Order: sequence, then structure tokens, then C-alpha cells
Amino acid sequence: MTRRLIVAAALTWVLAACGSSSSDEPIEIDTTEASPKKVECLRVPNAVVNRIADAAVGTNMKPTKSKAIKSPDAEVYFLAVRFHATGASNLEAVWATNSLEPTSNQFLTVDRWAEKLTPNFPDASGADNAVDDPSAVAAKACL
Repeated sequence: MTRRLIVAAALTWVLAACGSSSSDEPIEIDTTEASPKKVECLRVPNAVVNRIADAAVGTNMKPTKSKAIKSPDAEVYFLAVRFHATGASNLEAVWATNSLEPTSNQFLTVDRWAEKLTPNFPDASGADNAVDDPSAVAAKACL
């Protein structure tokens, strides 16, 4: 729990604003509380996913599906993207962002694929620390 709170605090510090989006189905995420929390899988505007794809370096990234989870711990969205890249298909990566609005967001890489695709984005406290955050796991589960 301490690591999750540290990651959430770091993400909150870097990602100061929040946004909104329409939602899909709810999904439960594991927490250290007595019962799991239900969060909603959120639709991600194409313009937001395109900003990530445009920032991808040397991979010819083609997003095929994306979903986000708003973290219950902080004003942060975990954004999972399924994509094809040069020589590979159906890969998944996770970023954190402060907003799902197309023009007002900042991105942090959360896992190794996100870090490899977008090395110019800052990483979320060493990438692998945030990848275990229940919201990052739930975002991938929404795909």
C-alpha cells in the first residue's frame, strides 16, 4: 500500500489537472480495503490516443483499442492502449495522464512498453513501480 500511495502522490504532483469522459462497464480493482472498489472503464478520445501514437519513436505504432481508469487514490487516469507496431501485434502499454481531454493532458509512462514507445515522456517513478498499481492493472483489464 505504501508503494501505491507513493506512486499516487508522485503522479498527483506531476499531473495537476483532471478531465472527464463517458464510461463503459464497471470493473473491480483490488485494494487493501475489506472489499474491492468498483471503477469504470472509460472511453478515451481518439485525439488523446493519437497524441501518444504521434510521440512514439521508431515503431510505426498503430493503436487498435484504448481504455482508461480514473484512479480512486488520486486525480490521475491510467490509460491502456492495445496496438500494433513494426513486426509485432496486439501489444499493450499503460500511461498515466491528468486528463482525458485532447489538448490539456500530460503523460507519464507506466510500464516498459510505454517507456520504450515514448522515451521522451517522463516515467512514473521508475516505470515498474506504477505498473503494479491496481488502477494500471484495471486499465489493462478493460481492454
